[in-house]
Parts: sequence; structure tokens; C-alpha cells
Amino acid sequence: MTFYNIIFGILFLGACQAVLLSLNREIDTGLITLVALMIFNDAVNTAEAVEERKFDYTIGMKLIDLASFLVLATTLILLSENTKNFLDAPIYSSLPEWIRHPSVPPALLLVYCGLVAGWNRASKDIWKRSEWPWYLIASVIAIVIALLVLVGLRPSRLAHSTAYALVTGIAVLGTLGYLVSYSFIKKEQTGSD
Repeated sequence: MTFYNIIFGILFLGACQAVLLSLNREIDTGLITLVALMIFNDAVNTAEAVEERKFDYTIGMKLIDLASFLVLATTLILLSENTKNFLDAPIYSSLPEWIRHPSVPPALLLVYCGLVAGWNRASKDIWKRSEWPWYLIASVIAIVIALLVLVGLRPSRLAHSTAYALVTGIAVLGTLGYLVSYSFIKKEQTGSD
């Protein structure tokens, strides 16, 4: 069992727990679902790259995975608000007020997207590709734009529930597109070597 299996396994179980708990409470089920999907996406793509494609998994990539874990864990804790979180630690109310601002969870997801880009850059096997397919680029653009909009929209999500749900749905669809298209790019890359 590798490093990322452990940290993303913990995160994925925590995200699933948060999604299930959010169904009975007045918390942000859509954004929690997006986080769970991003965690699943990361675990699948990392497993594909490291275990199946045998790409090098360097210390730099492991450090980026650890930073990703911290960012995603913080996001899950913030989205769980005063309910049970995956660490089963009542820490939400003791966090500084600025980090509990409604804009912080989607902003942290933007930081996570930057970490994913850094992880891809750190992988000589992934980064050496000279051309990225349009569908992968479109998925990334959709995710980033949706998250930028969510940073501004989340504080007033109750007043703009339809727009908020639509933008969250776009981020979810972009993440699904990334999952599928990233798998194709790896196959194209290894097929051309």
C-alpha cells in the first residue's frame, strides 16, 4: 500500500461520511459532493499513473499529495461546520473566524487545483506531453471558473440557491470530465512512447 492510498483512502471515507451526514442537515451537500468527487478523481488518477502506468512517484509528488490532503481535509472540516467531521474532532468552533468564512472552502479547492497542476508538473512522465487535448483543457477551465464564481457566490448561496446549484453542478461535471479525459491522455501518452 502506497502513501497516497492511505491519505486519500482516509479522505475519501471522510468525504463519503460528510455527504451522507449533509443529506439530513442544512449544510452544503453540493459542494461536499464536489469535494468527494475531487478526492475520488485524485485517487483514481494517481493510482493509474503510479500503479498501472508505473510513472515515477517522486518525493516532490508525495509532498504535494500531503499538501493536497491537508487542503482537502480542511475543506471537509469547514464544510461540515458544527456537525460531525471525518476526524471526529469538535474543532470547527475553535478555528479562526476568517477561515470559517463561506468563501474559504471553494477558495481552498482552487488551491487544491493548483496543487494538482503542480503534481502534474512534477511528474516528468505526465509533463513531457507536448500537446494537451482540448477536452482536458475545457474540463480544467470549467472547474476553475466555477470555483472562482463559487468563491463569490457561496456567502449568499441561500439567496441565490438556483445559481449556486447550477455553478456547483458545472464544477461537478467539469470534475467528471477531468476524470475521464485525464485517463485518455495517459493512454495516449503511454501508447506513443
